[in-house]
Amino acid sequence: MSVQSIAARLVVVSLAVAAAGFAPAAVAYVGPGAGLGVVGAALAMLAAIVVTVIGVIVWPVRMLMRRRKQRASEAGVTKHDE
Repeated sequence: MSVQSIAARLVVVSLAVAAAGFAPAAVAYVGPGAGLGVVGAALAMLAAIVVTVIGVIVWPVRMLMRRRKQRASEAGVTKHDE
């Protein structure tokens, strides 16, 4: 990217931010259905993130446990022998 194109993009972004900053406040009614929809979507996104993080943490532990169990069965060790 050239310096001129970066400067042009900076000017455009600056003007957009300034225009958004000077916009008057919108006075609008948001009904309970739309509000609950937003809350439900936010909770779904949060749940998806939490489940993903838990999956990333639990998956290696499950693989280690499975490998340990497989090695124990190959060696002929059972839970009753321990």
